Amino acid sequence: WENISGSANLSDFASVLQRVGYDKVLDAAHTYTVWAPVNGSFNMDSLKNVSDDKVEKEFVKNVIADYAHKESDLNDTTIYMLNKKLLKFNNKSTGTLSFDARQVLPNTDNPSIYNYPSVNGLLYNVASPAAFRFNAYEIISEQAGVASNVMSYIKKYEKVTLDEANSVKGEIRDGV
Repeated sequence: WENISGSANLSDFASVLQRVGYDKVLDAAHTYTVWAPVNGSFNMDSLKNVSDDKVEKEFVKNVIADYAHKESDLNDTTIYMLNKKLLKFNNKSTGTLSFDARQVLPNTDNPSIYNYPSVNGLLYNVASPAAFRFNAYEIISEQAGVASNVMSYIKKYEKVTLDEANSVKGEIRDGV
């Protein structure tokens, strides 16, 4: 969070993170890799009329992953993002590093590397944000009309359970 909030080139992204509470998430003692879209690479106004949940899932969690993903690993990698989507981190050995086919920009202080090392992970600046790709379930659930009838049918078979044996007890919130 320190690197993001301290970069004038990432002020738009920083404001989106603050809006959905990810300034606190990225400030925690957990290792993340963030592919931060630079100012002007996405439409801030288009996000104003979108719910915080949708911005978090389709934008913020689409550019953040657990663990440190280094460009020094020569193998191209498929990254499991926080929103459970798989995106490619490519061209590590060619000098044209890309994330989801978007150009990763070199570090302005040291152009021979791409990341900005942080206490709790790595930050990369990208020329544009990764595209959110809907799966079939998400497409059907977003549609009205005939698709909503299909979703109603599917939801009849949806079952939510708590597996207590494989769960970790968390803190008590609002008496629960």
